[in-house]
Amino acid sequence: MPNSDDTVKPEKLSKTADRVGSINDAIALGEHQMKKEIALGEHGMKKALVARITVLFVLTNILYFV
Repeated sequence: MPNSDDTVKPEKLSKTADRVGSINDAIALGEHQMKKEIALGEHGMKKALVARITVLFVLTNILYFV
C-alpha cells in the first residue's frame, strides 16, 4: 500500500497537464511562426534576385547602346 506522500494529488496532476498543454501550444505556435518567417525570407530573396537581374539587364542594354 503506497504512502500518502507517494500519491499524486489530482489538483497537481491537472496543473501539470495544463502546463504541458500550454508548452505544446507554445512550441506549435513557435514552429508555425518560424515557417512563416522562412517562407517570407525565401520570397524576399527571390524578389531581390529578380531586382538584381533586372538592374543588370538594364545596365547592359544601356552600355550596349552607348
